[in-house]
Amino acid sequence: MSYPSDKHNMNSRMVIDACVPWNRKADWPETARNTPPLEKKVREKFGQFLPNGW
Repeated sequence: MSYPSDKHNMNSRMVIDACVPWNRKADWPETARNTPPLEKKVREKFGQFLPNGW
């Protein structure tokens, strides 16, 4: 994006493509998960900041 030189606007954006490539779908790594005891410990400490179901 281009701004006039007399304006000091800042703009930082990034697009992250987190999709699984279709041609690698069969060999794509499994999603990493916490063990149930670690999940419980983290939720006790930070549960107020975390969404449900994660």
